[in-house]
Amino acid sequence: MKLNHLDEVTTVVRDLMCDFGAPWCVAGGWAVDLYLGRTTRPHADLELAVLRRDQSKLHRQFPGWTFNKVVSGDRENWTAEQRLELPVHEVHARSDSDSNRTLEFLLNEGDAENWVFRRNSRVSMPLSRAFSQAIEPPYLAPEIVLLFKAKDPRDKDKADFINTLPQLEEPRQRWLSDAIATCHPGHPWLKALAR
Repeated sequence: MKLNHLDEVTTVVRDLMCDFGAPWCVAGGWAVDLYLGRTTRPHADLELAVLRRDQSKLHRQFPGWTFNKVVSGDRENWTAEQRLELPVHEVHARSDSDSNRTLEFLLNEGDAENWVFRRNSRVSMPLSRAFSQAIEPPYLAPEIVLLFKAKDPRDKDKADFINTLPQLEEPRQRWLSDAIATCHPGHPWLKALAR
């Protein structure tokens, strides 16, 4: 779903996710922009994060939508009867009545209290900080977004890091630095985070 402004994101996700009944949040580049309070670049899609344990709620929340899971880079039909396990973590949904209404859902790992990084379970954060439901709309903690982007940063990921770093509070910077050092020792972003 192509959106251009933060107010559009807020309106769309509020309408789509009302009464979801489980933690969810905006992820990806839009999460960074929501944290910064401004649109910093064009975004090709809208990504929402939910916990893997709540995946069955997606089909109930979006009746009349077609779901596809991404398996080894290919999209395959995903039905409500199927339970998705790692390494599958990406789901695409399209409204059957309006093909322009599309969403990407990212299944996140966690338990009752903690979000856990699917690429390295030694990296975690209290769920209340990762998926803060007190923010409208809720967005994934920017340091988590940047950790995902650190794996193989594209130009837009580097731009998100450069735009976010000056606004990132010291505890968030420290968490991101520790997480990147754990997952990607020697990463070039570590030098910028050490300043």
